[in-house]
Amino acid sequence: MYFLTPTYLLAGFGSFERPLRSKREGRNPQTNEPMTIPMTKVPAFFALSSFGKK
Repeated sequence: MYFLTPTYLLAGFGSFERPLRSKREGRNPQTNEPMTIPMTKVPAFFALSSFGKK
């Protein structure tokens, strides 16, 4: 699940966001024990539908 944060729009190109990714369950690959991965901010880019069209 993502929580939206402010969006930065570059006209004619696309938009950048920095949504928060919820904490989730994962596994330690060395010990195979379950662990909780904390909430984190992830970069995201969304191109405009007109970007790249001629």
